[in-house]
Amino acid sequence: LNTRKAPFTDARVRRALNMAVDVEKIIAHVLFGAGERSRGVVPPGLRRSPPPRNLYPYDPGRARELLAEAGFPNGFSMEIWQRENPEAGLVLESVQGYLARVGVTVKLVTREWGAFKEAIDLGTPDAFYLDWLADYPDEENFLVPLFHSSNIGGAGNRAGYRDAAVDSLLDAASKCMDDTARSELYRAAEGIVYGDAPWIFLWFPQRYEVVSPRLKGYRIPLILNGQRFLDVGI
Repeated sequence: LNTRKAPFTDARVRRALNMAVDVEKIIAHVLFGAGERSRGVVPPGLRRSPPPRNLYPYDPGRARELLAEAGFPNGFSMEIWQRENPEAGLVLESVQGYLARVGVTVKLVTREWGAFKEAIDLGTPDAFYLDWLADYPDEENFLVPLFHSSNIGGAGNRAGYRDAAVDSLLDAASKCMDDTARSELYRAAEGIVYGDAPWIFLWFPQRYEVVSPRLKGYRIPLILNGQRFLDVGI
């Protein structure tokens, strides 16, 4: 959600949109179960502590109340941009349907990758659908690029999210040499981000791989580029 544009500058609106979407049903019927509901930013495989408590159960009634509190008792209209991708289209059609139930009219806008990326880097769309793949398996790579205010725009924070407390916690974590203390700082920052709802939190995808019983030492890597195959043999 573009937190720099009204009505998404209001956290009540952003929280309402989270409560309006039945993520579990989308996982079950669009992804055929290949996902884990997100309660935060850091994937389960990299998490050192429990995720934040679930702030966004599917609750369209409460979503309407929050929209009314924010000054939108009859909802509003918005655009969600996507790149050309059939699966993204199915996901967003589901999101579009759920938001319509609370009075939010969504127009889906499809652009080829170059035009899409330029637009989201500049902060043009109201909202957009995009995934994030880590470069290295650490909590930092999901929090600093995506939510530190120094990275607003093409560096990763395309939601335009800005919070001084989050910046301070992430800066402190970057200087912390103690792994436990560092993880606690990230946990605190993630809790603030999750409560502020700059995204509609959806899921972490699950991967399935078929491996021959003759293959020894193979493990599904924590991140896409994390398998070196040095311990794999037959």
